[in-house]
Amino acid sequence: MQLFFLHWSMWENHVIQFHYKSHLTPILFFLGIKSQTYFSH
Repeated sequence: MQLFFLHWSMWENHVIQFHYKSHLTPILFFLGIKSQTYFSH
């Protein structure tokens, strides 16, 4: 049971990191575009 939990937490961390990076990049890109257009006007 403990081995299963360790394996699950490692897999969960990998999934969280993958989703965090893949979702954070477009969000930062979108915010960068919005801030550029906002400050240019």
